[in-house]
This record gives sequence, structure tokens and C-alpha cells, in this order.
Amino acid sequence: MEILHTTPDFVICRKKPGEVSEHTSDKSSLPVLLEKALGKKVYPVHRLDCTTGGLMVFALTSSAAADLSAQMQDGRFHKSYLAVVHGVMEEKSGILEDELFFDRRKGKSFICDKKRNGTKTARLQYAVLGESAEHGGISLCKIELFTGRTHQIRVQFGGRKHPLLGDGKYGSRSNCKDCALWSAQINFQIPGTTETVTFTDTPPTNRAFGGFGVE
Repeated sequence: MEILHTTPDFVICRKKPGEVSEHTSDKSSLPVLLEKALGKKVYPVHRLDCTTGGLMVFALTSSAAADLSAQMQDGRFHKSYLAVVHGVMEEKSGILEDELFFDRRKGKSFICDKKRNGTKTARLQYAVLGESAEHGGISLCKIELFTGRTHQIRVQFGGRKHPLLGDGKYGSRSNCKDCALWSAQINFQIPGTTETVTFTDTPPTNRAFGGFGVE
């Protein structure tokens, strides 16, 4: 866990793949580590899957948490990701929209062919930034979320036979603790103001992203 920026209202940190982003009894969870480092309570306002790394924001006051949560709900909080997916995308950019159902017992999301009880609409926009012949053919994609559903990016690409590299849960031939998904940019209003701030981060040069020279 690395702290990148702090203010009286919020803290920006870099989550490592494998870290839990929510409050748990586990002393290695990200909020617990932050509270120990900062000496104060932190308020999670969004989450990242355990296998995902990158930028996260935590509020440092209850009022800031309420403000950031409201921005999440009404679309003023923007999140962009970088992902490496198996295969070459036929369409180099586009919007993916599906009805998703999260099965809590299985801990997995599924694409449904129509709305039904328990489904939620998931929508994202992507653009292919590069392609490589490694791993039998892979593509680097920039992704912007319009909704924030459980495992949304993973299941929407996996359901189209382009699973994320290392994400065995949704169809990758390999299964790793750090599947190729990185929270690369977050944009939101400073709580209590109309001023917008943007934070960006580069994924590590690892098995997943190294072949693309992401900067």
C-alpha cells in the first residue's frame, strides 16, 4: 500500500493486487493499513476486487464520505481502467451493456439475456490501445465505467470470449492473483466544492502489462 496524496478530507492510495479494499477483521486489509499509517479513521467510498490494483480514494471525514458517495451515485465520479484481455478485439472501440446477476453463493457474476429479478444493468466504454502476439494474442484496453457492478469488467469481457489475462474465474487459461486490471485514473469533485481533481497511475511492468510498455 502506497499513499500518493492526502488532504484533510480524503486520501489517495495505490492498492496492490491481493489486498482487500474493504474493512475486514484482517489486519492486512487496505483500510486497516491506512488507519494505522494515518492514525485516523478512513471511510471506504468504492471498492476494487482483490485481484485488481491501482488507484483508490478513501474519505477521512463522514461528510466527505457522504459527498463522494453521492458523486458515485449521480455520475460525477469517473473511473478509468487499463486491462489486458485475451484475443484481438474485432471492434476497436465501443460500448458494452448487459444485464448482470451476482450469485453470492458462487461469488460470481453472470450475464443474463434479459432483465429479471435481481439483475442490474452494467455499462462501460472501451478503446483498444494496443495488441500483441504474446500469450496467443492479447489486447490492451482503456475502459471507462458508467456503472459499478460486481466484477463488471471481468464478466463483460469474459462473456465475449475476451477474458482478462490471468482471470481464471471468468475464462482465462491462466489463473493469477494479479489479473490484468488496473485502476488507472479517478476524477471527482473535491468534497464541499465544485473543483474537479484527476489522479492517474501507471500499472507495474509485470507479466500482464510489461509487453505493452504502458506509461
